[in-house]
Amino acid sequence: MTKPRGVRAAAMLALSWQLLFAQDAPSLQRLTELVTSAHRSESAEKLTGFRANLRIEELAKSAEEHRGQIELEVAFLDWKHPDTGRAYPLIRYQQTDSARSIEQGRDREDYWAFADGKQLDMRSREMATDLEHARRNIQIARQLLQFVDADALLRALIEPSPVVAEDLIQGRANKEPCWTVSGRLAAFPLRVQDGEAKAVEAKAFIARETNLLLGIEVRPDAGAQQEPRDEGQQTAEAKSDAQTKGEFMLLSEHATIDGRVVPKRVVHFVIDTDGKRRVQMGIDLTTIELGKKLEAAAFDRPKS
Repeated sequence: MTKPRGVRAAAMLALSWQLLFAQDAPSLQRLTELVTSAHRSESAEKLTGFRANLRIEELAKSAEEHRGQIELEVAFLDWKHPDTGRAYPLIRYQQTDSARSIEQGRDREDYWAFADGKQLDMRSREMATDLEHARRNIQIARQLLQFVDADALLRALIEPSPVVAEDLIQGRANKEPCWTVSGRLAAFPLRVQDGEAKAVEAKAFIARETNLLLGIEVRPDAGAQQEPRDEGQQTAEAKSDAQTKGEFMLLSEHATIDGRVVPKRVVHFVIDTDGKRRVQMGIDLTTIELGKKLEAAAFDRPKS
């Protein structure tokens, strides 16, 4: 059956616009250059750590989930062992809005905690929640380094897709025109998983107007080989995978700090099995210092 002339003309016009739009898309190399220029000055050095004051707010809408807010004074260093070269993230933070004097962290030996001048056992059953939060805080800090070094994230993509035009949809009405590119990352710190960074399938959203990284979607790489797990850990991971298929981070309120453009607000979502984003957490950087060099010794636990 022959389509009416008007329908054929409309289809051809739509195809023409699609082809023209595709031709306008930059190459990944060119997009990376634009992102580099937008995110940092030429004199900015490689970033491995920072000091910051963070406000972390639970945004989960489920009535069954606890919602609260904490403020942390944080120092973080993505330290590499001098003998093995293995990345070993170090963190030190203090809850600034607490009536008690609580300081926690991870040094070159293990996690540690001090409360009111006394050392606590972070591996004890009573400290299980604190240990979980410490691991979460490390993953958040590692993600912040990735977001600040946005061009390096694009360069790390394995088997990247062509750059395409796509709107970043926020809510029902807010659409931000973006360039997107997808690929695999050999390692990315997933907030919902403990331990080392995981191999993921990633998709980056770059604002077409400003060339700033506005969002990144990550899903566990199904093809990556996983290390053997004990039965209990396998059960816990299977339960987690059944509830979520990935994470999405929305970056906003960018500001220039120490020669780099930094997102001062990050909103975390989990991606459900049906593909929908479900908001979980909001992080505000009230202050951040990037230029000061940090040493591993600065993260050693206090003396009793």
